[in-house]
This record gives sequence, structure tokens and C-alpha cells, in this order.
Amino acid sequence: STTSSDEDEESAVDSEEFNQDGESSTESGGDLTGLFDRLNSYIEETNRNPSKIFADMKKKSRMPFRTALFDILVDKKEELAPLLNERGEAVKRLNCSSEKLDNMLFDCLAGADLGPPSPEPGEEIATTESQYKFQLQAIKIKHTDMLEELEQSRGLTEKMIDNIVDLQIPFRPIAKDDHRRLVDTSNSRYAFVEQRIKKSTVNAVMLINNKCLDARRRRRNFTKDTTDILTAWFNEHIDHPYPTDDEKNELAYHCKISVQQITNWFGNRRVRQKRQTDRPLQPPSPKKKGEKKLGGQQLQQLQQQRRSMQQVQHMQHMEHAAGPRQLVAVPDHQQ
Repeated sequence: STTSSDEDEESAVDSEEFNQDGESSTESGGDLTGLFDRLNSYIEETNRNPSKIFADMKKKSRMPFRTALFDILVDKKEELAPLLNERGEAVKRLNCSSEKLDNMLFDCLAGADLGPPSPEPGEEIATTESQYKFQLQAIKIKHTDMLEELEQSRGLTEKMIDNIVDLQIPFRPIAKDDHRRLVDTSNSRYAFVEQRIKKSTVNAVMLINNKCLDARRRRRNFTKDTTDILTAWFNEHIDHPYPTDDEKNELAYHCKISVQQITNWFGNRRVRQKRQTDRPLQPPSPKKKGEKKLGGQQLQQLQQQRRSMQQVQHMQHMEHAAGPRQLVAVPDHQQ
């Protein structure tokens, strides 16, 4: 047929161009300029239209060096087989470590879907929580965008691998396992980049967590003015230290804290007051470092006892200074 005759002519031309020694058939013999020129033009044509060169190779199935090239590629493939197996094991280990990282990432971004809380007026802790939620949402959005870009790049790379394999499969010993291994190797590199992104996200979340906790510690204690206002109200209503809702709102407004903080402070203060009241009375002793202050009722009782003891001691001192009482004889004219 016409097709077979064309192939025979192309094979004959190729046989004339390359002899058994692999030397060029140019008249100059040792001059390689013509061979380099052909090679450069071949490379330029490949860069312009890579699919054309592989299509030409499909046609030239009777090239004299095709069998030798195929055998060399098979030998090279067998040499690289152990290295490819090691890469497969490395991919498995990377997947195992990625599962642990996914669990950490899930815990870190667990509250990112929640909206920012509505802070009460003058409440600093609520402002800190709102900032924390905002920063956490920003980190999650950035993390999601980076993963989407990485996934798009992964898809483009897989398509490129498929195209290259389809072009090279006529003259290279490429099996289905080789194709799958090549895709796995590419995916392992993307998995490594994905793992780096996840680690960076976890570190960012842990950083803002530490900042938020430090802010909470700094704002844990009330200011001196706030403590004085609450203590004064407690001492004025010592018989019934239970503020109403209106009184709590007023105290919260003056102290610039939340109503819940007012409730917690009075609850803790009542507990401390009850413990001090139930404690047995003891004579006053010098105050030691770290000792708690006395309660209001206990302090009043100790002061009364001290005043009573001082009065008794004063009377005893006056009697001792006057001396023992003596009977004085009264003259008859004075009787």
C-alpha cells in the first residue's frame, strides 16, 4: 500500500543517515556542524509543536535505533524500581502524619464558623473575644483560599502528566503502574506543600490563642475604684448583701463592668464573709504575711472586747494608785 511504501522510504532515509557506528553520513565525516544544526532545528520544532515530534515517532516504527533505545529504557527502569518503591513508602508515612495534623487543625478552627459575639457596653473581655473571633475567621479564609489554589494546581499537573504519558507511551516502556506511580509522586509533593500550609495555620491559631489568654489574665482583676465601690455597697448592706437587678445595672454602669461580673463578685464576697463569720473568735495577733483580712462583724466584736479590757485595766490601775481604803477617826466635835 501507499502508507507502507512511505514508511519504507522513511526507514531507508534514516538508515542512510545513521550507519552502524552511529556516525553522521555527511561528506565532511568528522565535522559535526551539520549534525548540531539538525539537532537544534529538531529542538526548536519540538518547542513550537511538541505533539508533532511524537506523532512523527509513531509513524517511524521501523527506526533502526528504536529497539535499542527501548531496551536501554527498560534497563534504566529496572534500576530505578527500588527508588520508586522507597518514594511510595515515604508517601504513606506522610499520609499518616497528615491525619494527626488534620485533627489538630480541626480543633484549632472549631470556633471559626461562629459569628462574633455581641459585647455589652464597656465590657473589655467581650471586645477581646470579638477580636479573637475576627482573627480566627480571617485565618480560616486565608487557609481555605490557599488550599483551593493548591488543588487547582494539582489538577493541572495531573492533566499535564496524562498528556506527556500519552505522547511518550509509543516509544517508552510505560505501564499503568508506572503512570499511577508518577501521579502519586506528584501528589506527594503537593501533599508536602499542603502539610506546610496546615502547620502554618495551626501556628497562627496558637499564637492568637496565647495573645487572647494573656489579655484575659491582664483584665482578670478589677481596678481599685471598682473594688472600692463594690466593697462600700457591700458594707452598707451587710445585713442583706443581695443587690436587685436595678442595683446591679447601676453598679455595672458606674464600675464599667458587666452585670454577670457584678453577680459573680457579690457571690464570692458572700462566701468569704460567711467563712469568716463561722470561724471561731481568737485574741488578736500580729498580722502575718499572706494572712486574710478580718470580716466586718468579727472586727467589730474584737474591737469591743479590746475596749472592755482597756476599761477594766484602767479601773484596776486607778484603784491600785489610790491604795487600800482606811477608816479615819472623826473628832467628837465634828460628829
